[in-house]
Amino acid sequence: MLQFPENYFQEEVRCGFTVSETMKRYWAAEMEVLQTIIEICENHNLTYYAFWGTLIGVVRHKGFIPWDDDIDIAMKREDYTKFLQIAGKELPAGWHMRNIYEEEEWTQYHSIVTNELAVDISEERLSRFHGCPFVAGVDVFPLDYLPRDRQAAEMQKSLLEMVHAVVTSVKYLYTDMRDATQEEIWEARGAVEEGLVELEKVCRISFDRSKSLENQLLRLFDRICMLYGSEEADLLTSYPDYIKGRDFFLQKEWLGTADKSFENMMLTVPSDFDKVLRAYYGDYMVFEKNTQAHGYPIYKKELAMLHERGLWLNVRE
Repeated sequence: MLQFPENYFQEEVRCGFTVSETMKRYWAAEMEVLQTIIEICENHNLTYYAFWGTLIGVVRHKGFIPWDDDIDIAMKREDYTKFLQIAGKELPAGWHMRNIYEEEEWTQYHSIVTNELAVDISEERLSRFHGCPFVAGVDVFPLDYLPRDRQAAEMQKSLLEMVHAVVTSVKYLYTDMRDATQEEIWEARGAVEEGLVELEKVCRISFDRSKSLENQLLRLFDRICMLYGSEEADLLTSYPDYIKGRDFFLQKEWLGTADKSFENMMLTVPSDFDKVLRAYYGDYMVFEKNTQAHGYPIYKKELAMLHERGLWLNVRE
């Protein structure tokens, strides 16, 4: 277990932003998950990097961005693949590796390691995770190789865009058409089927219409991301961002390793972390608040549920 000084969990103002005691305990729980991931990586000679907002936090704050509430790491595809194969067997009992290969209804391109799937206010859970009853996890992203052959790169991107377009159509059909007319629904189904048929023709595969189409499409997307390896490329990218219009390219030599402090831990970061951050964020030293894809704090619904049931009433956001 990681050790924290008792005053670590006191409410604190950082960069003009109030970080509550509850958030501090949530941070600590996430760091426990990260520490376990680090140990697995060290035991199997895998390299991870603090990435995205976590990397900004490491460089700019020596810890969490004060208004951030999650931890992001990234791995080169070869290490990411090995990690997915190993972690499920070595994570502590009750922990979960969540991704398209473990859960048919998973809808994200990356993986998440979590310490549970539900809130738990048992003494054992609170003791293990520094008084945090919420589900705590770490996002794990793959970095893939962009082939130096331009024609191959254009073909790969085109395929990924096709798959992503059909994924979007499937999501629209099954989540956003509750109030649609029958005619609109049939039109949307036709668009999905047209996209599936085209992908089957181009990729020489078959989709099982009786199973989750989104899961099959996300698996196909992942397979296309893996088409090329290090020996065929000088650059890496995050394909989900790249195909959405974010020209994010990393030189292989930027991804050496260095160690930097993060709260009370040491994390591995890209050796040329400044170039990595500027490639994606531009001037990452400019503070931008409220940029999370989810609402802050991430455990807001879980906390409200506890309060509704008369539990944990002494805790606020």
